[in-house]
Amino acid sequence: MPDEDIVQIYMTTESEDVAIHIATTLVNERLIACANLSSGTRSIYRWDDVIRLDREVTVFMKTVKSRAEAAVARAKELHTYDIPCIVTLDVTGGHAEYLKWVRTQTAPVAVSF
Repeated sequence: MPDEDIVQIYMTTESEDVAIHIATTLVNERLIACANLSSGTRSIYRWDDVIRLDREVTVFMKTVKSRAEAAVARAKELHTYDIPCIVTLDVTGGHAEYLKWVRTQTAPVAVSF
C-alpha cells in the first residue's frame, strides 16, 4: 500500500447534483480520496444516430489502483446515463505528499471488535 499506484477516474454527468451525489458517495465509501467537478463542459457525440451537443459536468476523481475497479462499478451503479463515460487514467508522477494522502484516504478502515 505505501507505494501503490494512483489512478485518476474521469467521468461526465448530466448535472452537478448527479456529480455531487456520486462523488460524495465514493468519498464516503473510501473508494476515492477526492473529486474535482467542473461545470460547463460541452460534449459533442452521436446518440441514436443523432449528433448531440449537450452541457455536462466533468468529474476527476483520485484513488489507488486496487480501489479503481470498485469505484468505477459504484459510479456506474449510481449514474443516470445508460452508458456513462467513466475511464481510468494512470498517474505517473506528482507531488509525493499528495499521492501519500490519496493512499491514506482510500485505505480501508480497520474494524475492531
